[in-house]
Amino acid sequence: LDADGLNLDKAVVTGRVTRGTVSLNDTVMLPNGKTTVITGIEMFRKTLDTASEGDNVGILLDKIDRNQISRGDIITK
Repeated sequence: LDADGLNLDKAVVTGRVTRGTVSLNDTVMLPNGKTTVITGIEMFRKTLDTASEGDNVGILLDKIDRNQISRGDIITK
């Protein structure tokens, strides 16, 4: 995943959904054990409600900053 900070409490991460699905308002866990909520999902400039296995997406995460996640990290549900 690549992280891009928008402001102090949100970050966009990009990557591939490797297993299952992710949806808006899902609670996910970062590698450091902190949980956050998915507030947006985009794929090829389209806004989605759900992303499925194999989709390359950008995910907007709430209440984190870009220093809490780095390239190669895995977000779990």
